[in-house]
Amino acid sequence: MSDFKLVVFKLGKDFYGLRITDVREIVKALTPTSIPNTHDWVDGVVKLRNSVIPVLNLKKFLRFNYTSKEENMLTIVVDIEDALVGLSVDSVDGIYSSVEENIHMPLETIKQDFIEGIVQLDDKLVILLNTDNLLSSKGLEEIQTVLTELHNKVGSEIPA
Repeated sequence: MSDFKLVVFKLGKDFYGLRITDVREIVKALTPTSIPNTHDWVDGVVKLRNSVIPVLNLKKFLRFNYTSKEENMLTIVVDIEDALVGLSVDSVDGIYSSVEENIHMPLETIKQDFIEGIVQLDDKLVILLNTDNLLSSKGLEEIQTVLTELHNKVGSEIPA
C-alpha cells in the first residue's frame, strides 16, 4: 500500500483536497491586483516572495454558486506545470494521510479531468483535485502571457 498526504480545504460546505507534494505554502488571502480581459475565475495577481503569481478563485473556476466571507479566505500556492499559482479557498481543514487504494474513481457521469478521485476520510468525503489537469495548457499560457506583459510594463520579477 502506497501512502500519501493531502491538504484538505473547504469551498462552501464541501471538502476538497490536493496532494501535499503539489502545495508550496498556505497564506492568508492577499488582495490581488485585477487584470483586465481575463477569465472571471482569475482574481488577479499578487507579489509573493519576489514573484508575481496569478490567484484563481476555485469556486468560480468550478462554477459554484455560493459565496463566502472574503476576509476569512486563504490562498493555497501550488505548482501547476512548473508555474506557481494561488488558489483561493474558504478554509483549510488540515493535513491528512491516506493510501492510494482509498482513492475511488468518480462515476463516468461526473468524471472530470481535474478530479483525481474521491477519498473517504473519517466522516467526510474529499474530492481530490489533480493540479496538473486543473487548468488546460491554454489557460496557463494565457495567464503566463498576461504576467509577461505585466512584467514588461512594470519590471516586476515574474517566475519562469
